[in-house]
Amino acid sequence: MPSCRVRACAKGRVQVRIVLHAHRPGTAGLFMSSEEIHPVKALLNCVAALAAGAAAMYFLDPDMGRRRRALVRDKTSANYHNAGRYVRAQRRHLANHLRGAAAQIKGSPQPESDQQLEGRVRTRLGRLVSRPGAIEVTVTDGSVCLGGRVPASEHPGLVDAVMAVEGVFEVLDRMQVQGVPDNVTSLELATQKLH
Repeated sequence: MPSCRVRACAKGRVQVRIVLHAHRPGTAGLFMSSEEIHPVKALLNCVAALAAGAAAMYFLDPDMGRRRRALVRDKTSANYHNAGRYVRAQRRHLANHLRGAAAQIKGSPQPESDQQLEGRVRTRLGRLVSRPGAIEVTVTDGSVCLGGRVPASEHPGLVDAVMAVEGVFEVLDRMQVQGVPDNVTSLELATQKLH
């Protein structure tokens, strides 16, 4: 049966001797190890040994041990699979971000032509007004001039929507607003055109 002897040494150290006794009577004990250990380390070793013993009792219990081992096995397997899914999702996410950054850097190095910009503006107008053909669109170096007639109910927000089109730097509103209510003065109408 092994035995353990602990003895205090100089400088706050502890000497631990583990001795293994032979099974035959009359034989001397066999010395296995002797070392000086810091007291905190000795305490941690003792706590680790107690924890290992408690875990062994917990999992090797004849009544509930099999169930406990199965639960730990199942949870470990599930966590392993979840970690794999998480890593694959993060890898896919990073790859998509890198592709997007590369496409943005590559992009179009030259500014869009006035014809392309006019097409974008007309597309946006087609979603905003009932008669987009009645609005004249002229584009010069990113500056958009809107002319023609537009109903009063469709005019508010039209300039802001055209300004939001990518590549537009300026919008000149020269549209004639039809069906202006009687309570709107010409000064208010001019103010609306400027915005």
